[in-house]
Amino acid sequence: MKKKITAIILGVILIIIVAIFSILYFFTNIFKSNEELFWKYFAQNTDIVDVVYNKQLNNQYEFMKNNSYVSNGNLSIVMEQGENSSKQLNVSTNSR
Repeated sequence: MKKKITAIILGVILIIIVAIFSILYFFTNIFKSNEELFWKYFAQNTDIVDVVYNKQLNNQYEFMKNNSYVSNGNLSIVMEQGENSSKQLNVSTNSR
């Protein structure tokens, strides 16, 4: 009878210890290596970067919609080859 009670008490204690170590391992960072921690937090930060990037991209689109611009440009090139040969190229650009 004493052996059964001792075996049951030791089994319960062993189960409690295993449960405590399992909780500490899976829900805290106590037993994890530096490399595991690095990749865990690195993966979390990439999500943050995506959110910031998307927000900035949306801000740029909104700015372009609300603040349209117009640009005009002229480019003139004269190419000379030899004494009597020359070509002139004129380019005009308009953008909005």
